[in-house]
Amino acid sequence: MELDERIVADDALPRTPIDGLVRRALATRSELRAQAARADALASQSRAESGRTLPQLALVGGYTHLDNQILDRQNFSTVGVGVTWNLFDGGQASNHAAALRNASRAAQDRMDDLRSVVELQVRQAWLDVKEAQASVRTSRDAVAQANENLRTSRELYGAGLATNTQVLEAITLQITAVNNRDNASLDESLSLLRLEYAVGAL
Repeated sequence: MELDERIVADDALPRTPIDGLVRRALATRSELRAQAARADALASQSRAESGRTLPQLALVGGYTHLDNQILDRQNFSTVGVGVTWNLFDGGQASNHAAALRNASRAAQDRMDDLRSVVELQVRQAWLDVKEAQASVRTSRDAVAQANENLRTSRELYGAGLATNTQVLEAITLQITAVNNRDNASLDESLSLLRLEYAVGAL
């Protein structure tokens, strides 16, 4: 298996306004949806538990067919209504409902904290991309200058106006500039991937 030479990332994201990226992240990040579902489930359980203290009405119906020659009727229909009302349970239902309500509020608070973390991640990733892109531009200029410096040093050496040490220094500077440019390009690609993750695109 061979690795791709380039890291493919969406370079259109940094051109999107930061507020749009934050809105997209808050709408698509799976951990936010999971936390919201957890808070809603706890709130629903609390409401169901509170309902146990209210009167419970049950309506029951049935139909029975007996294949029996002794009885004069073989078909029987039944209808029943039942009402239960637990007037006193020692406060168990209300206490359990209150605990579930508190757990739901805590889950909601965690979701609010998580929203802040996601927003911070998006803003930090966006700034990292901008910084990496600036580094790429700067390193490309440095490579161009190093290439020109190397060309000039070689011409001076060929004319006998420079030493081989100056040419070797120019080569070293050119190699360093190319390495810096490649590292900056890698940083840009990685920061773009981090931004994609932050907005929920990965």
